[in-house]
Amino acid sequence: MDLSGLKAALGRMIALGPGLSQVEVLAAFPHGSALPLVGPAAFISIDSLELTPAGLGGFATGGAGENAAVTLRFDFFAPGGGGTCLDELYEAFCAVMLREGGGLGLSRVWSERTDWDDMAGSYRKSVRVLLVGRVRADSGRDSVAGVNGFVLKAETVEV
Repeated sequence: MDLSGLKAALGRMIALGPGLSQVEVLAAFPHGSALPLVGPAAFISIDSLELTPAGLGGFATGGAGENAAVTLRFDFFAPGGGGTCLDELYEAFCAVMLREGGGLGLSRVWSERTDWDDMAGSYRKSVRVLLVGRVRADSGRDSVAGVNGFVLKAETVEV
């Protein structure tokens, strides 16, 4: 599965997660006719991807592949709901990540302060998720198919 597939799997986790079912997972950052938002929404993007050689002390060993750290950004929006609504969504999101994130290589979840987004006409809370794993040597850089098995598990995550 590629990074888009990983984003889609995480979107399904949000859509099916307790306390998150009312959240619309957006395929693109809201703009134009998608505004103003009418209910809670989330947009998932890739914030960073870091690859380092696997093996002892960072030196590549035969067929070991690469260590991978993928940081995803979740922008949660709550038009009319304010910061309290976003705090509740964040807590529900953390609960889902605690329950399902281990199978995805979850290392860390953190948030930034809640701000008003003029363009969206909504409060927004940005949340970042760090997933760590390994890319198999035979998977190539255009795919994270072998990242510590978390991508393989993400295809069948049940919430």
